[in-house]
Amino acid sequence: MARRGLFQPGGDGLHTIATFAAALAGGSKQIHLAGHSTGAVLLGHLLGALDDLNRADLVSSCSLMAPACTVDFYRDHYQPRLGPQNQNSPVTRLPKLALYCLSEELERDDNVAFAHRKSLLYLISRALERAKDKPVLGMARDVKKIASKPGLDVIVSKGGTSGRSTSTSHGGFDNDANTLNNIMRRILGNTAPPHPFTKKELEGF
Repeated sequence: MARRGLFQPGGDGLHTIATFAAALAGGSKQIHLAGHSTGAVLLGHLLGALDDLNRADLVSSCSLMAPACTVDFYRDHYQPRLGPQNQNSPVTRLPKLALYCLSEELERDDNVAFAHRKSLLYLISRALERAKDKPVLGMARDVKKIASKPGLDVIVSKGGTSGRSTSTSHGGFDNDANTLNNIMRRILGNTAPPHPFTKKELEGF
């Protein structure tokens, strides 16, 4: 689980995280991670850095929207943290990991600035990785290839007006009220948010 940049031992990023962790120790507040697209890569390296804090229970949940990391990256950085762990292990655990993906139909109907006539994840898989058609975690066709693990939840958006996610594009997840309210429900322990996001307030962002 290699780490980079700010999360290197002695780096400012890790120092900041350690400060937050110390302030939260013994309290009721929890850390929940959420990332969109390449945020999955950043959070994967963050989890590796958190191992140095020897606080296996520091993170309560992680939600990844259209994660633009490879399935191999997931297997290295996320999968080992799911499920039962040795209580003496310093590895930061993930009690809950949610993956939000577009249906294959929506993935193909998406575009990248109208220059690439499919989603950004298709561009990554087919052109930006060394191996053609590299499996990408955020694609419904590829997420089927990962093993089921305790705490893992896969949500596939088919658009429409109902469901845990109704995003119709790669960039739409963080503007989709259903997706954000589903993430909030996870953070609140499967309780509906008292002040849910609405479609109207997310327009234009």
